[in-house]
Amino acid sequence: MNAVQRWLKSLESRQSVDGAAERLRARVRPFLRDRPALDKALRGEWAGHAIHPALVTLPIGCYSAAAVCDLLGRRETARHLISLGLLSTPGAVITGLAEWSDLDLRQRRVGLVHAMANATSSVCYLLSWLSRHRSGDTAGRGWAVLGLAAVGAAGAIGGHLTYAQGAGVFRWSDRPAEAVGERPGPRPRTPSDDAADDDATAGGRHERATRPGGS
Repeated sequence: MNAVQRWLKSLESRQSVDGAAERLRARVRPFLRDRPALDKALRGEWAGHAIHPALVTLPIGCYSAAAVCDLLGRRETARHLISLGLLSTPGAVITGLAEWSDLDLRQRRVGLVHAMANATSSVCYLLSWLSRHRSGDTAGRGWAVLGLAAVGAAGAIGGHLTYAQGAGVFRWSDRPAEAVGERPGPRPRTPSDDAADDDATAGGRHERATRPGGS
């Protein structure tokens, strides 16, 4: 496990964020629970999977393209792309918050740090947009670089949340093993299975006891 993996893994045990996470969840989860249709819509029941990952591609794409435009000297185009990225952010935030509110404790810790990194990137891009409007292209580009770095960090954390922790995976699927073409796991044991095992064990003891030389 390398340093990046260790850092991402350590986020799962970061109890320092629990207070803020639970206060936020105490507001979000009851609100959505009382509105089940809205809850399911925001968390992607209609699509069969979370829709937050799809919505975040728009601001990420806009910010990445803006960085390329800055490198090419297309200042006006970069400013328009940052505007579009900022305008598309609320949809990603709302769906992400709805999804986050229904995760388990360790996932919520990672999710909150992910959200904080995304919030940092949004602030940086907002400051970049304001600086560009005030003819401060140098400052605007500087804020954009910081914003893109925060986007990258948020993406790494979000990847750990989804692919390492499995947040939201198979949430709307009834048969996950068959859905990915895997062989289903063993059937859960029942009390009748235990009774059958006991009978078989008792029968074996009886057979050994009645067999000549049995013990």
